[in-house]
Amino acid sequence: MTIETDGWRYKRWKKDGEQVKESLHFVHDGISSRDMKCKQVSLDAGLYEEIFLPNKTIIEKKVRYNHKPYFVGAEYDPLEIPMTIQFENVTDEEVRSICRWLDQDYYKEFYFENRPERRFYVIYSGDSRLLHNGIRDSGGIVSLVFRTNNPFSYSPVFVSETYDLSVNGTNGTDITFVNSGDLPCKPILEFEKVGNGDLKIVNMSNAGQEFELKALLSGEKIRVDNHHKEIETDIVGTYRYDNHNDVFLEMLRGNNYLKVYGNVKMRFVYQFETKG
Repeated sequence: MTIETDGWRYKRWKKDGEQVKESLHFVHDGISSRDMKCKQVSLDAGLYEEIFLPNKTIIEKKVRYNHKPYFVGAEYDPLEIPMTIQFENVTDEEVRSICRWLDQDYYKEFYFENRPERRFYVIYSGDSRLLHNGIRDSGGIVSLVFRTNNPFSYSPVFVSETYDLSVNGTNGTDITFVNSGDLPCKPILEFEKVGNGDLKIVNMSNAGQEFELKALLSGEKIRVDNHHKEIETDIVGTYRYDNHNDVFLEMLRGNNYLKVYGNVKMRFVYQFETKG
């Protein structure tokens, strides 16, 4: 469907579409495009075109007299999200506000309103163009490109229930962590130690991977970022890397059956990564 407004002719997105390109509004850095008096539009007719998978570079090594190269690995490129944004009846100050909102110095969370479960962290990368009819108050149409920090999209941030293992027997306690993404998940582990002693978590679904912290103090609160391999304690001037076995948790796709040893109150904070 094509409509005209203030001299602009553009295609209206489907109201209940399931693809991100069909979404009229989006959220960037926690602010909706509705509040900024702008929206996503399309200047093209026909089918919607979106990125299905990120660009992938095959890394190979060639050896003399061997016509078949050796496969070394593969690298994915971060995604690029081209946007066409229309704003109407905005003042010069509001236009400047839109510029500040879209062009920031670091990656900001971004998602389309009809797909809030699929999130990106983006930064404006350039290729910006403004189309207008010469009447400043009528607004304009801006095209630009966002670059993501990841070849894949993220889920929202999830926080698990708090597992109260204050009384944990010598046989440990079974916990199931479900990774609904397409890639391994390395969650943040937050826990409070109950009584002096150790904490060990064994992932039976990942070849018996063992995460362990020893000689912890009662009441000590610890945060372990398994993705960035960071360990923080609330005890001032104390570092727990020497108490750690240098193995960080990695949850494979699907069900991860964990065995937890040690008396703690713990929870997971995590995001899934999704292809396509």
